[in-house]
Amino acid sequence: MDLRQLSIDVTNSINDVPITRRGDNHFRIIVFDSSGVPIQHAETHLVVKRTDATAGGTPLTHTIAVKIVEGIAGAERNVLANLIEKGELMPSRGVKDFRAASDLKYGDPGNLDFELYQRETDISDPKLSLHVGAFRIAGEDLERGEVIRRGDPVRVYWTLDENGLLDCELEIRGQGIGRRFKTGKMFTDQGAQKNFEGEEGKELARTALDTAQAELEELQKTLGPRAGTDAAQLTERISRQRENLNASYEADTRKSIAEEGRAIRQQIAQIKSRPENVGDVLRVELDSMAAAFDIAFRPTAASAVSDRFDILARQAREAIGRGSMDDAKKSISEMHGICFDEARKNPGIVVNAFHDFARERHLAIDKTLHDRLVETGNLHIKQGDFGGLRNVISKMMENRYPTDVKDSHAELLAGLMR
Repeated sequence: MDLRQLSIDVTNSINDVPITRRGDNHFRIIVFDSSGVPIQHAETHLVVKRTDATAGGTPLTHTIAVKIVEGIAGAERNVLANLIEKGELMPSRGVKDFRAASDLKYGDPGNLDFELYQRETDISDPKLSLHVGAFRIAGEDLERGEVIRRGDPVRVYWTLDENGLLDCELEIRGQGIGRRFKTGKMFTDQGAQKNFEGEEGKELARTALDTAQAELEELQKTLGPRAGTDAAQLTERISRQRENLNASYEADTRKSIAEEGRAIRQQIAQIKSRPENVGDVLRVELDSMAAAFDIAFRPTAASAVSDRFDILARQAREAIGRGSMDDAKKSISEMHGICFDEARKNPGIVVNAFHDFARERHLAIDKTLHDRLVETGNLHIKQGDFGGLRNVISKMMENRYPTDVKDSHAELLAGLMR
């Protein structure tokens, strides 16, 4: 262990940090006051990765993944599928095969989106990952008579240059189409570049911490004493970031706080996914959803819907009991789909969801568009047009930043699948 102390002022820098071994090198930074006492909450940790020099190029420092949809109809969910693995030498190129997850024809207002994320180890949920950009095929990009059908093969030809800039071409071969789309280079887009200036920036960072806090409290309720040490450390990290936020004046500081909120959520997800915890996590999720269904949906749901929900709940409990967690997850996913379908039919739930989105203006990319949608949504409520209100909510979701600070009520499904 190499220990050193340095008197600091605004001009100090450290240029000779020892990186002694291949892989991750961990550094602990402690700040002391003038009397030599450590300053509370000023400690931080850094990780520097050392790789061997190579004539082949510079290795990619993180995995780039694409958001895809999986699961049966009515129980779909978004997951990440690796596109370019960490350590891949730049420049490089490759090919990856997917399928279209929805229909798109000439003149449609919709899109086929190819969304990219920076993926951390063992994290498959896009909501917990950093959104880094998107390629898009819009209905207006198609020629008259062209149709993309759900299930059509989509071949991705990617090229990563020496600067880490990604260029993708999407080739679609189906009965209604057969051509290759040049999408251009990207690595970030408007959706990934949140505005952390002023009060909006504070609210974005605060939302990230509030979301992490809520998920931590859920973890503590689920695992009880087993979450003790992990929960204490995470609580301390959240408290430290709240203090930093209260004292923050710069956009970069607020951005780093939001990133720390996402990192905390990733750690919570990793704790939940430990083999000894998965059963309890799924059991609590199952019980909570069953109770919510009984209160909100069972009184008005068709008997066939309620029966199907009950069968799935029983199958999930049996699967948890015998340790078949993948089977339990599939049943729970389908139960989520049933709840979502029933929620869409309930005017009160739709109106409440709209009001929630309306209040979250700080999460909107285009504030002017958000305000117009709020006005249109309120008009639909007065007219009793709940189909129109659902369309407004969909447009509000499309206008929101990628959900790494707060989960949407119903995350937009990916445009691709395996």
